[in-house]
Amino acid sequence: MLFTDEPITETQLTELKEGFKVLKSFAQGNLRFREARGQAEAARRLLDEALDH
Repeated sequence: MLFTDEPITETQLTELKEGFKVLKSFAQGNLRFREARGQAEAARRLLDEALDH
């Protein structure tokens, strides 16, 4: 649909826009997860270090 010379309908355009919104939402959630995971791993290391001493 995106890489053809055929015209797209308003419905197809709306579906594309919705799909991109879903993709953007997923990507943002994934970034938040990765950041939180990094913070959790750092906190675990700090806690492990504190408990070992």
